[in-house]
Amino acid sequence: MKTHVHSVLLLLGLGVASCKSDKDTPKPTSLVGYWLLTRLECYCPANTPTPDEAIAFDADGKVTTYKDGQVQQTGTYTLTKGSTTCTTDTTLISFSWPSYTPTASYSLHDGVLIIDQGLCFDAPRKTYQAASAASNKK
Repeated sequence: MKTHVHSVLLLLGLGVASCKSDKDTPKPTSLVGYWLLTRLECYCPANTPTPDEAIAFDADGKVTTYKDGQVQQTGTYTLTKGSTTCTTDTTLISFSWPSYTPTASYSLHDGVLIIDQGLCFDAPRKTYQAASAASNKK
């Protein structure tokens, strides 16, 4: 009987441990990956919808932006610390696109990536979520 009780307890423990929730989904700790735009902040007309955009970073310093599932531009990125006109002593991401080379502040916490191109001067601040985490919420 004692063995039977232990077996039942072991099976219950395994069953509980195998249940997954959003909290169990690993959160990215680096920019590398595919990120879906979930929020756009700008001095835009009222009720401007969040566009269907994404951004992908690879470990070799390449970055690609997407709009409506289509590649918009491909370039490179570098990460540093410094200041912008809107923030001081922060983490920065510098993009090298074919037509321009902007620098923005960024933060990455709990699978949420925020790239602020200078909201204080009407440049957009975009919030992204890792594609795997975003698809779990749908």
